[in-house]
Amino acid sequence: MTSSDVARHAGVSRATVSHVLNGQGDRFPEETRRKVLAAAAALEYLPSPAGRALANGRGDTIVFLLPDTTFRSGLQDAVDLVAEATAALGANVVVRFAGRDPATTTSLMRLRPLAVLDFSVLSTDDRMRLEAAGALVLPRNLASDAYQEWRSFDDTVAELQVGALTVRGPRDMYYAMLRDDRSVPYGQPRADSFTAACEKRGLGRPGSMAIPLELAGAVEALGAIKGRAPLAIACYNDYVALAVMAAVRELGLSVPGDIVVVGVDDVEVGQLWSPRLTTVRIDLRQVIGRIVAELREALGASAVDEPGFSPDEDWAALVPGETT
Repeated sequence: MTSSDVARHAGVSRATVSHVLNGQGDRFPEETRRKVLAAAAALEYLPSPAGRALANGRGDTIVFLLPDTTFRSGLQDAVDLVAEATAALGANVVVRFAGRDPATTTSLMRLRPLAVLDFSVLSTDDRMRLEAAGALVLPRNLASDAYQEWRSFDDTVAELQVGALTVRGPRDMYYAMLRDDRSVPYGQPRADSFTAACEKRGLGRPGSMAIPLELAGAVEALGAIKGRAPLAIACYNDYVALAVMAAVRELGLSVPGDIVVVGVDDVEVGQLWSPRLTTVRIDLRQVIGRIVAELREALGASAVDEPGFSPDEDWAALVPGETT
């Protein structure tokens, strides 16, 4: 089936079919849009990726580009949200884990993607090469005023963590990074934000430690500061927090008596642990919604039913537990 078949079935022009099926149907009456969508469904019409690539220099693939780091809970939710929000564009969403090297950019250029959603992988030069080749690389400008809320994201999380850790009074503050064979590109920015939040409250510069997600290594790392209890530890994510809590148990200490702990991500297992983990929940729908809104705007697509984003809404919130 072709778009001409859909046009004949709906009783409209081929151009109308193209606009509606590419998410640009706002200019047409609701009845016209409904006819086109019904005709496409009845004929099981699917846009041709080859045709799209020839017409506009881009295929129908949206690449979710992630650093080669260890991802746990939440990644599948994020990918599902992108797929859901871009369904009207007729695009395929694929995930690629990559490092910052020329091979990544070259392979993406050969793919001729509709868009690349870059999560801290590409260098400025890499982004410029892809954009020169016709790819949409988003978010476009994290340094602009429009993205001030992005730059303050780690700061918001850090403020919530510090607030939770100081409920029981002053303690020596520490930040627990993830120790992993893979890179941890988000780790240092989060640690820097936590340091700034502590200094802002007059708590001094926090200590730091690297925690692997295995018991012996976690016990070794935490054992080095065991004698300084009571302590307060902000963790890179909930899995690091659970490793810290397991090490605390092995060292004969208690949570929250000797050590208070707060994580990030609100993973299910943290809420099944005893004591129940205090953590920071991230609203992925808002995070992904901002990027998808920019994608749809760049494509001239309709904003109907896309996930919303408002900097006035809370996209990070404390989930009180029993570890602080």
